[in-house]
Amino acid sequence: MSSPVYRFVAAWFLTAAFASQSTQQPNASVNVEALLHDDIFRSSGMAKIFEEGSPLVPQLIVLLNDHDESVSDNAQLMLRTIGDARGIQALQDWYQQPRPVLRMVSGPVPSPLTDWDYKHIESAILSRPYQEWKTEAVNYLLALFVDGSPKADQMLKKMLNEVPADGLTVVSNLADRIRDNSYRTERCFSAVIEKEIVEGAFFLSPAEKKRSVVKILAYDEEHRRALVTVSQTFGNTFLVVLSRAESCWQYQSISLYSVNN
Repeated sequence: MSSPVYRFVAAWFLTAAFASQSTQQPNASVNVEALLHDDIFRSSGMAKIFEEGSPLVPQLIVLLNDHDESVSDNAQLMLRTIGDARGIQALQDWYQQPRPVLRMVSGPVPSPLTDWDYKHIESAILSRPYQEWKTEAVNYLLALFVDGSPKADQMLKKMLNEVPADGLTVVSNLADRIRDNSYRTERCFSAVIEKEIVEGAFFLSPAEKKRSVVKILAYDEEHRRALVTVSQTFGNTFLVVLSRAESCWQYQSISLYSVNN
């Protein structure tokens, strides 16, 4: 017969295991596929999925292959936005699968960048003339600056060398800001996200900072990550993910979400 101590220890491990497993289960009331449809995604679906976070990653991975292109595209965007390592790896594996047409969504690139990202920059961006660079190049410039590692800085310099300082495109405007800006991502934001994120936004010009509006779309369940938009009525909207360590907020990713003309 087992001792009371043994029974207590065994019960404790079973309870702990169940609790650990239950915390990883997604909210059963969340219909992820429905939230990814364009008609609800931009209004509330993105925020709701972000609130749930990593537990929804397995469902998002499955929905990469949904027959509805908007669902597949938005699943890509949410895997990038959440930034869970499992989801990013699954997304990168999915990109490598042969298919007649690959709809590759340009979205947030979480820090730190992976080897896949560096290879993709070389093959899909630097292999083309600067004039053909689009939103994806903007997002990688942002991601490399946020990463700040020696490897990221080397690649950032390589990209900047290809961009003329003419200020004629979104890419060259951002490149000019990065070249001129001494701001580094070691700076932390306090709890007053709406004010400090604009003050420290290296991706905005002084004029853009004055007319930018910050909107907090969602926090995750543990209140350790925030999903934020920074936008101007006539200008650009950036999608920003902040992660928190104690009272300090730092960039996890920044991406150009839309151009408002």
